[in-house]
Amino acid sequence: MTRGEEEAMINLAGKVAEYRAMRPDSKGWRRWPTLHESTCLHESAHCIVAAALGRHPQWAIVAEPAVTETGVTLSGRAHIGYSPEQGAQTEPSLEGNDRLESDFSKVIAFCQFIAGERGWFRHMRVLWRETDVLLRAHWPAVKILSLALRDKGVVRRQDIEDIMRRWPANRETTSP
Repeated sequence: MTRGEEEAMINLAGKVAEYRAMRPDSKGWRRWPTLHESTCLHESAHCIVAAALGRHPQWAIVAEPAVTETGVTLSGRAHIGYSPEQGAQTEPSLEGNDRLESDFSKVIAFCQFIAGERGWFRHMRVLWRETDVLLRAHWPAVKILSLALRDKGVVRRQDIEDIMRRWPANRETTSP
């Protein structure tokens, strides 16, 4: 797997986790998370998949829902660092979040670059499945980090690393 494909998987992780959280259980019951819970899962999945692929998540932050004239707004952001030496150089902030390109548009652009105009969707589906396999292996860590993010609003690198260490499945091979 190339570094670019890993980046695409990190970007896909949030949306894949949202869908995974809504899957029916063994009895067919489906749980619908609130918008805030869904956003916490989304950002947690970015962090856990990044950590599982050898990246170093620095922090994740989620804002409380706010009601405006245009409706309810909720935003979250995860900052992923790329080397252990980098450390937590940035402070958690949602500043400039409205100017960021969406996760999905980054994945689409990458897949179009790799597979061309005709094959990009097929390539994206393959990466989606591989991301889902990786999330399945690390789902307890995603859920725990999501709960911490929901309760605190911000989780830092140390919290993420502690959660990753707590689950034996997270020490196994991380490739799907």
